[in-house]
Amino acid sequence: MRCFIALDLDESIRTKLASAQELFRDLPGNTAWVKPEQIHLTVKFLGDVPDKKLNQAARLLEQCTQQVKAFDFSIGNLGAFPPSGRQIRVLWVGVNAPPDLSKLNELCEQAFAELDIAPETRTFSPHLTIARIKYTAQAEDFRHIITQHADFAAGTQLADRVVLYASELRPAGAVHTPLAAFPLRKR
Repeated sequence: MRCFIALDLDESIRTKLASAQELFRDLPGNTAWVKPEQIHLTVKFLGDVPDKKLNQAARLLEQCTQQVKAFDFSIGNLGAFPPSGRQIRVLWVGVNAPPDLSKLNELCEQAFAELDIAPETRTFSPHLTIARIKYTAQAEDFRHIITQHADFAAGTQLADRVVLYASELRPAGAVHTPLAAFPLRKR
C-alpha cells in the first residue's frame, strides 16, 4: 500500500490555499490542481508498505510522535519546483520550518529505515503542493504571479498530531485515507 506521513491543515488554511490556486487558474497549460481538502504537509513519503507491515509502521510513527512537542508553523510565500528554468513541475506554498518539524522528519527518516524504507536523499524542504504541472509553454507567467504575490500568507497552523495515510492513485487524482493518527506531546 502506498503510504505517507503528514500533518493535516485547518479548514481556514485550506480556504486560503484555494485562493492561491485561483491566482494561476487562467494560465494555459496542463495543470492538475490539488483539491484543497487533500492538501497536507508531508513529513515523510514512505512509498509502498506491505500490508503485513502497516501495524509496525503505525508503531514506529507513534514512537516518533512521543519525542516531539506540539508546535506552530506559519504558511506563506508562493514558489515553484524547479525554482528557475523553462518548465515548472510543482506550484507550492511555503512553510516556515520550526526546529520541531525538522526533528519530526529526522526521527521518521531514522525510524522507518527499520522497515527498509530508504531515507530521502534530498534535504527536507517543507511545502504544501497546490498544483502539479504536466506542461506549460509559459512558465514565465507562473513565475510573474509568484513574484507579484510574494507577500501571500495563509496563516499559522498548530501541529498537534501526525497522520499515517494510504494514498491510492486514481485517474481523477489521488485519494488519501487516514490509517492511524498520533498526538504530539503537549507543549
